[in-house]
Amino acid sequence: MKKSLLLILASLFAVFALAGCSDDDNNETPPPTPIDLEKPETLKGAYNVTFFATKPTSGGTFDMAAMGTMTTDCVKADELGILKAVDSERLDVKTECKRNGALNSDIANIVGQQAVITYNENTGLTIETKLQIWKDIMVMSPNDTYQYTKYTSVPATNITAEGINVVEETAVKGVSGRHLTAKSENPSSTFKVTKMSDSELYVELNLVDKETMVGKVQAPTYVILNKKSDTPETVDPNSLFTTKTGITCSEEQAEADKCPDQIYAKFIQDPDDVPAE
Repeated sequence: MKKSLLLILASLFAVFALAGCSDDDNNETPPPTPIDLEKPETLKGAYNVTFFATKPTSGGTFDMAAMGTMTTDCVKADELGILKAVDSERLDVKTECKRNGALNSDIANIVGQQAVITYNENTGLTIETKLQIWKDIMVMSPNDTYQYTKYTSVPATNITAEGINVVEETAVKGVSGRHLTAKSENPSSTFKVTKMSDSELYVELNLVDKETMVGKVQAPTYVILNKKSDTPETVDPNSLFTTKTGITCSEEQAEADKCPDQIYAKFIQDPDDVPAE
């Protein structure tokens, strides 16, 4: 009798154990559908921003805007063939990254990131990116520490095997969004998106007439998006990822109110009353 009871209990434990494993398996998030440009619906989903670089220029003899050149990954920037030296070593981002003795010692930090692509056969494809970023040079342009960008919707006919919005004759233009304190509009900006792998997209944005402390500049910007799910997330343009970054700063920066957390504290949550730039 005792043996029979033990066998019954053992059988029950085995059933529960199998059921537990089955539940765990069912709760696993399925991998995202591979990107297929010939099937635009596969582009829809939530993405991570895994790379950012920008190279602003004002076109002057001594280009102050070029001081804002930065990247989150010097090696990747070099692989992509962007951010090369222009007039001097000072403008070579790879050299800047090496300055403190390590390849990635002087790169920009991504504090928070989010990207979403929506697609509808009738209304087209829309990209939204949200990026909170920090690099010491940004004390000169604090508004750029937060960037929300919405790209003009691309018609389904402008999505081909070669990429998104890549045919110059039919390409749409324009991005809108906001920065740390105000909305922004750049209707003359051009952009294109190409596929890097089954999960990665490469966005090349030529941001035209960007407002800065040195006036309007052109700011070629490069972003890599990595697909993480087939379900687009809701993007809230009017919120930061965090106001506590954990990034240390010098006493001089703190006294001048230019530490990262001090700058992010100036975020305007509702910029509707602030004119677009």
